[in-house]
Amino acid sequence: MAISSETLFHFTPKLEYLFQILELNFRPRYYPEIIKLRGLKEDFYRAIPIVCFCDIPLSQTKNHIDTYGHYGMGMSKSWAVKNKLNPVLYIEPNSKLTESIISLLKKRSPNSDERKEGIYNLFRYMKNYKGEFIRNGKTIKNVKFYNEREWRYLPDANPDIEFWLKKDVFIKPIDLDDHNWKAAAQSLEFQPEDIKYIIIKDETEIPTMIRTLKNIKSKYPNDVIEKLVSRIITTEQINKDF
Repeated sequence: MAISSETLFHFTPKLEYLFQILELNFRPRYYPEIIKLRGLKEDFYRAIPIVCFCDIPLSQTKNHIDTYGHYGMGMSKSWAVKNKLNPVLYIEPNSKLTESIISLLKKRSPNSDERKEGIYNLFRYMKNYKGEFIRNGKTIKNVKFYNEREWRYLPDANPDIEFWLKKDVFIKPIDLDDHNWKAAAQSLEFQPEDIKYIIIKDETEIPTMIRTLKNIKSKYPNDVIEKLVSRIITTEQINKDF
């Protein structure tokens, strides 16, 4: 049995969010993460601009769907590679690699802007092997993030887009909305041929999805729309048939 897929999946909790992706592409938003590293005096909190995907076969996505939502997109891995997505670097806090990262952080060098940018970008791709997961105000302990086999898209940092936000900025709705709007400008684009699956919750939503595809993708020829319609699958089917 395959433990990875040639398709990367992005799940979301609402049908309207899926419509937005189909119309406006994948748009990065800032999400908080906490990195625990042995050798740091305190946990490293940062909110990073991100679009997340999982590298999990459909037959193994049930728990992921229950956690992140019943709506989603399955995108070809070749598309992901072309757009410079990368798997997450999972960190065990007590590992030798963690020791090396701590050592790197503590070193100082002149003319360090380029070095600093490289280190910051490394941290944006890091995630603990396991830890606490906060969703809808609930905290779940000892979640093994490694099971998600996450790939990430991160917009390039520039004067408008921060590498990450500190907690005091992230928790202010007005400031957060402004940063999310700027990050969304570097959307992750795709073409119809990049889509392998369009995932909805149940069969009752199929007519709505078909109408939406025809409306928001009206620039595409009819045969392209028909191909997209043929790639609609429900989470009911995934749970029963995979």
